[in-house]
Amino acid sequence: MVAIALVSDLIFGTRIKSTADELGLPMSVVRTAEAVESAAHAGLNVVIIDLSVEGIDPVDVIRRCKQAGRSPGDESVVGSDDAAANPMVIAFGSHVQKDLLHAAEQAGADLVLPRSRFTAELPQLLARYAQMGQHR
Repeated sequence: MVAIALVSDLIFGTRIKSTADELGLPMSVVRTAEAVESAAHAGLNVVIIDLSVEGIDPVDVIRRCKQAGRSPGDESVVGSDDAAANPMVIAFGSHVQKDLLHAAEQAGADLVLPRSRFTAELPQLLARYAQMGQHR
């Protein structure tokens, strides 16, 4: 199981990483879309994207992550359950940015949450994905 989180808030990124570490889930925290895309092409199981990261198009990053594992001509549907074809993408953002949350969903994010709910459910979310990784 390989996971990456794209966040701009260093303290929040540390919180995500330490929670993952406690669960035995290898997690890298990055600050650029390029780092996520590079890792996605190398093979990722889980991608966490903070929709408020400045200077990137988070919706485009989600699309690229979902397509990273596909071979040219693959007609798989974005958001399919084939974990080998694309990573699980969890996106979170401000509850007041309903259009952005909806756009993330439409781009193929598997789970889109307001930041407050993501924060509250972080240990359970990561535990669930860490457990899934043991069965792959």
